[in-house]
Amino acid sequence: MKMLFLLALVVGVSLAAPIEDDGSVKASFGLAIDTNIATSTGTFSCYRSSYNIRTAFIRIYKPDNGGSVDPNGATNVQNANNAGLGVEVYITPSPTSSKQGYEQLDEAYNYVTSHGVNVKSVWLQVTSPINWGSNTQNNANFIYSFLARAQQRNLGVGIYTNSYDWAQITNGWTGWTSIAGGVNLWYWHVTATGTSGQTSQNFNDFASFGGWTNPVVKQYGQSINMCGNMVNADVYVTGSKKSERVQKVTDDEPIVVGLLMDA
Repeated sequence: MKMLFLLALVVGVSLAAPIEDDGSVKASFGLAIDTNIATSTGTFSCYRSSYNIRTAFIRIYKPDNGGSVDPNGATNVQNANNAGLGVEVYITPSPTSSKQGYEQLDEAYNYVTSHGVNVKSVWLQVTSPINWGSNTQNNANFIYSFLARAQQRNLGVGIYTNSYDWAQITNGWTGWTSIAGGVNLWYWHVTATGTSGQTSQNFNDFASFGGWTNPVVKQYGQSINMCGNMVNADVYVTGSKKSERVQKVTDDEPIVVGLLMDA
């Protein structure tokens, strides 16, 4: 019996030995939400404590009136930061507006920076083909205008879309690959709104499209009730140095957003 105990102990110790990261270990994931509704610091804190949310994706620009800043955006950034969440910002453009992509980026950027926010990167929403023009080359030109301006501002940049939306809106355009530093991907995959339509909290369902082979974020749920608010649910890679820097800044520092893909 004593010999069996010692053998089990040796086996147990060997199995418990730490595994060194040789680069082959799959990335782990952090949980996030994305929202465009006015949200209090208390509610953001509830997301964190009740649902283990660590990052909030906040809309700062909306398509209304040919493209306009989201009045909830700056306050939501402040409140999410006060709740200890990492913050990312995204822009829902007005692609058929007289304003070019770069102009809409400028408006969004100037809006949040005027509220004391240090922007490191932005996400562009490219979804809902019905809201885009029928000329896919014009759509691609609009997107490129946005991306090129982000590059000029030394911002990291990413696109929120999926394979269907990208094909319908841009005809599979890959011209974004000419942007120095690349363009990150936040893709969505749900089967329906609500919890019944949620998919896995990982990237196992991802298939390459539009030139992207490795996403950074996935939206796996839409219109999910959390803490009394309807939000979308996301996961993001936490296995890289970039993502590990997503954290609340100290109170005496400016708010910094967009650290998932800090340029």
